[in-house]
Amino acid sequence: MSHLKLVFPTREAPGDLEERVLRTLEGAFGLILSRLRESTERPGGGGRVADPDDVADNVARIMTSFSRAAVVPAVRERTTDGVHARIRECVWRRIPVEAQLLWSPKKHWVRGADGAVDLAELAALQTLLSVDSAVRGVYPAGLSFRLDVEDIEFEFMEVQNEDVVGARETYVSGLKRLIAALQLDEVITLRRTSEHAKSEEELRCWRQQMVENHRVLEAYWYESEGRTVAAQEALPIFKELRRLGWKGTIPQDMRRYYLNRLGRLADTPDRDRVDMVLRNLAGILLHYQIGLLRGSGVFNPVKFSFVRPADSAPVELLVGRVDLRFAPRRLCSRVGAAAPWATKGFVYRRKDRVLVSFRGWHELAGAGCRFAEGWLTLAGREGAAEVRADLLCEELDKGTPLRL
Repeated sequence: MSHLKLVFPTREAPGDLEERVLRTLEGAFGLILSRLRESTERPGGGGRVADPDDVADNVARIMTSFSRAAVVPAVRERTTDGVHARIRECVWRRIPVEAQLLWSPKKHWVRGADGAVDLAELAALQTLLSVDSAVRGVYPAGLSFRLDVEDIEFEFMEVQNEDVVGARETYVSGLKRLIAALQLDEVITLRRTSEHAKSEEELRCWRQQMVENHRVLEAYWYESEGRTVAAQEALPIFKELRRLGWKGTIPQDMRRYYLNRLGRLADTPDRDRVDMVLRNLAGILLHYQIGLLRGSGVFNPVKFSFVRPADSAPVELLVGRVDLRFAPRRLCSRVGAAAPWATKGFVYRRKDRVLVSFRGWHELAGAGCRFAEGWLTLAGREGAAEVRADLLCEELDKGTPLRL
């Protein structure tokens, strides 16, 4: 039985192109695709560790080697110290190192078939698996990733309609099938934020809390605009924001950071753009209020992220954090601060070669690219999963192949 099948349901793929694309994908994603053919039984614990502190040092070095370089050395040092402390707790208990990522419940800015899991998500999962494999070289228990899908947060951010709800379900269900087909369940657990609530009443309280967070954040945003830090901290609304658990002020460069992330696709009036940012911040604040970032609660997990921290974010919020590129440079040098859910993964032809690439939806909105729809089917012991694997044809505004 073949574990991989690639189909372009259009006539854009003449001759043996499908076979060539399949070979390219097998080369680019060999580590993770090998799980379709191999037994992936994972050790139940770390066993005896001769020197837990030495092992924790090695694991911390491995993890930070995958991290983007921090701009400020002092911040990097404090972050690394936090990572080490969290690893050490797990090594002493001889259990997998607990790790956590926040994950979007849908592809940003798109609807329909474009919202399906694609090569960007496959690359992101392979990156997590690469970290785990490297760690298990020195600590057999490895990592245990928990992906927290921000479902109620996005419900608060977006207008709710059939298309939006459908896009979320398409994406999350596709990601679950992909994790199952690749036998990643022992390494990666996916849970929606809403599934952490103990009851419908608690879930209702969380939604009300986001409304309150938004009210106070909005009042603070406009009252503090243009003021010095000292003047912001003297505002009564700032004290109210602090009582909700907010750390620090919201300086101008942090405001620009969040507004710039919206890009050209959020072509709305300024006040509506600010409201989108405020709704996002209301959800971020909720994470701290409900203890979502405490992991299992026994000790703090190592926090992984595919999205770089906001400019001027308080240093204490960066402790124990590892910032990753979701795809390594050898696969695509273009990928920088993007997350897989804000990115389209695809293949393209350059002369006689077929290559993998990723581009943010913001970039594609202005490029006028045309793609031939393609689907990669992965058949594993736990079922099959489909991954969107489109073929770039041309830039419509130029009528010539896109140079990447």
